[in-house]
Amino acid sequence: MTKVAERLMIGSRIAVALHNANAEIRYRRLGDTRAADHAHDTVVDMIESAEYPNATLRALARRLGRHRSLAIHIDCAVVDLALAEGRA
Repeated sequence: MTKVAERLMIGSRIAVALHNANAEIRYRRLGDTRAADHAHDTVVDMIESAEYPNATLRALARRLGRHRSLAIHIDCAVVDLALAEGRA
């Protein structure tokens, strides 16, 4: 599958995962761990159910940026790879 087709297939999942990742960060900052855990589970479920989970995770890391990606516990190596791909 081409990169363009891959991006089209994961676009809507990224939007939902991005919203929930930002919600998780916001809830953790407010101290609401139950809501933050629920948002985190939703992000993980969204990535795992994607047709291309690796591409979806890398795209999410690129959209969130380094600090926010690490805040929601995406591995540092995945974040570095995603950001390096984004610069290429």
